[in-house]
Amino acid sequence: MFLRQVAGRTSPRIGQADKLRWQAAMVNRNFVRRWFWLLVPVGYFAAAKLSIAAAVMPEGLVLFWLPNAVLLSAMLLGPRRRIPVIAALGIVAEVAADMPKFSLLEALAFGVANASEAALACLLLKAWRFDVRLGAVADLAKFLVAGPLLGSALAAALGAAAYSLFRGMQTSYLEFMRAWWLGDAIGLLILTPLLLSLASARPPRGSPATGPRWRLADTLVASLCALLTVVLVAVPGAKLLGLHVAPVLLMPCVLYLAARLDMRWVSAMVGLVSLALAYAAVQGQLPFGVLSPKLATGLVQQFVLSLSLIGLGLCTLLGQLRDQRKALLVANQRLDEANRTLQRRLVEGEAHARQLEALLGERTQMLDVLAHEVRQPLNNASAALQSAQGGLRGTPDGPASERVARAQVVLGQVMSSIDNTLAVTSLLAGREAIQRDDTDLDTLVDVVVADLALSDRKRVRVLRDTTTRTAVMDMSLARLALRNLLINATKFSAPGSEVQVRISDSDAPPALLIDVSDHGPGVAAEVLPRLFSRGARGSTANAGHGLGLYIVQRVMALHGGTAQLLHTGQDGCTVRLTFAQTDAAG
Repeated sequence: MFLRQVAGRTSPRIGQADKLRWQAAMVNRNFVRRWFWLLVPVGYFAAAKLSIAAAVMPEGLVLFWLPNAVLLSAMLLGPRRRIPVIAALGIVAEVAADMPKFSLLEALAFGVANASEAALACLLLKAWRFDVRLGAVADLAKFLVAGPLLGSALAAALGAAAYSLFRGMQTSYLEFMRAWWLGDAIGLLILTPLLLSLASARPPRGSPATGPRWRLADTLVASLCALLTVVLVAVPGAKLLGLHVAPVLLMPCVLYLAARLDMRWVSAMVGLVSLALAYAAVQGQLPFGVLSPKLATGLVQQFVLSLSLIGLGLCTLLGQLRDQRKALLVANQRLDEANRTLQRRLVEGEAHARQLEALLGERTQMLDVLAHEVRQPLNNASAALQSAQGGLRGTPDGPASERVARAQVVLGQVMSSIDNTLAVTSLLAGREAIQRDDTDLDTLVDVVVADLALSDRKRVRVLRDTTTRTAVMDMSLARLALRNLLINATKFSAPGSEVQVRISDSDAPPALLIDVSDHGPGVAAEVLPRLFSRGARGSTANAGHGLGLYIVQRVMALHGGTAQLLHTGQDGCTVRLTFAQTDAAG
């Protein structure tokens, strides 16, 4: 495809006027693609004739050479594979424009020099990922280096060599090369941005149009610039109201328009002013005063070069700043929308949190009811079974006594399971602080042992390695943790084997230590890494729901202490509870 699509896809919100401009641009694009093979040589030929009309030096050197801008624009807007074809078309057009003033061999040499300039600049710009819209200062810098600097230098060296070879020159080779270099560089600066900006024009990505609107002040400045240009070209002596009009007066007008308008208008204005100055110099209007042709040529070239660089540079810089400002506005709009969305979600989250809090309150109330309505009847049933078992002692009805004992054991297991479940769901879940008081250690152990089945109470042996009578703790939670350890110890060790509860303390740091030891088979290796995690349980038939040791670990965490497995093996295991007794813990 000859013309590349420079901008992204258009927005569906583009207005009707933008759609019409887009349709017109597409019609022009199709026309250019269809007549590409004719437009390039014809455009080159017309630009060459226009440039030759501005020749002022005796050797025929022109003030600025425009055809190379046609070649470079066509190469930049097309794929790399078309560069040789476009170069060949340029050479053919060069021969047609130069003959019969120059011989065929001379015209071919000039054509090769000009095609080499455009090809070198195009290859460099494509390698540097040049944006043909010239929307950034970096792109303008790439264009200046590749085209007016390097490409024009190559053509100037080849062209000056051709002149020296075929005709000889009164002007030195270096002087001729300098003039050719400036001429080609100015031609690229004048016409290339205009052609690229026209070819790469796109409708905006959203309505309204992105370019600045035309104002009355713009019309006045443009009219003043046109008036000064006419005076320089058509009025003898370049005088207006008796005052001499110097070309430098055009500079403020061009700078104003560069600050206000886009690249198409600025490049067109610079091109018209440059052509007018060249025509004035050729026609002897002497816009810079009475000077020799060589000096007049140099001054015109220098002024046009300065005008082009300043005008295009200012236009590109301000255009980039405008684009950045628009991008910043779009980003701010998106940020505002994101903030509004976040605020809506925060409100929704707060409402959801209130709903969860209400549900949590209802759950707590239900658990309190469950604890009271279920545990109290079970406690009554346990007391009744103990009374019945006491009444059956000494009677000949042994089987009935055994059944009552088994029922009491089962009832104790059910109550323990309910206590653990209620503790996990209400007492321990999300609890941040606990109420700790001085707790009598003997009372704590006696209460915990009394929670066990009658047959298991006799197996518990309490050992004291400290004279400490009290410790700071939450007695209800400590009772729950110690009871779970004793239940596990009696459950997983051999019937009738002893379970030891050893109470000791430590000084560094101050802590109460309670060790529970059994004579069971120990903890399985696969359970050890997750021993105190929720759901961790063995594979034996006696394994419960995996809540016991998890509750122990949570209780100790609430106390600022630890629960750790000190020993495990075939001779049993020992678990230690450490209740911190520091001021911070208390």
